[in-house]
Amino acid sequence: TDSWASNTSNLYTVDRTTSTNTTSVTTPSTNTTSATTTSATTTPTNTTSATTTPTNTTSATTTSATTTSATTTSAATTPTNTTSTNTTSATTTSATTTSATTTSATTTPTNTTSTNTTSATTTSATTTSAATTPTNTTPTNTTSTNTTSATTTSATTTSATTTSATTTPTNTTSTNTTSASTTSINTTPTNTTSTNTTSTTTTSTTTTILPLNNTNNALVLNATTANINQAIMTNI
Repeated sequence: TDSWASNTSNLYTVDRTTSTNTTSVTTPSTNTTSATTTSATTTPTNTTSATTTPTNTTSATTTSATTTSATTTSAATTPTNTTSTNTTSATTTSATTTSATTTSATTTPTNTTSTNTTSATTTSATTTSAATTPTNTTPTNTTSTNTTSATTTSATTTSATTTSATTTPTNTTSTNTTSASTTSINTTPTNTTSTNTTSTTTTSTTTTILPLNNTNNALVLNATTANINQAIMTNI
């Protein structure tokens, strides 16, 4: 059975940062959930992707084995509205795919659609994603619909050890992303503390000026100025 991977993480809020239209490609995987997801002191900005929906996928004798996602650091990124439609698999073999030290910051995949891909006897073996550090990534709401398979092997790995500390993202949105070979599925960072500290320093100076609305005040002011100047010159 072709399984579709999705990432789930809390949406964080970041101020005044714009993300840019980066597209990733989607490969069917088997209900694998990332482990050891850590985000610490991350300030991601404006990235949200969610709702990945593969539809009408049919496969026969599909085996997905040894899918590994290690040391994935994701902060507030959400893949949104990814649709894979009418995928029929026949004799496709993917072995030993390695993605190492991939760093993406403020990635916004938008409106990517994979349609009418044909493959059969799909074997995915030893897919490894190591030291991937995407910034502001929250894959959410992955749905696989109308999947028909015969002799399907899958292994449902559940994420563990998710840590997120001092993350303050704001208004992160990324839409319609289709990803392939996604190893991190349903990762939800919890216990995120966002602190909004506003420091305002108001300095007010009160200056009093003599009104110069008549001749007497003008004479007093001029006389005072002359006395001050004379005193300064005398001291010098």
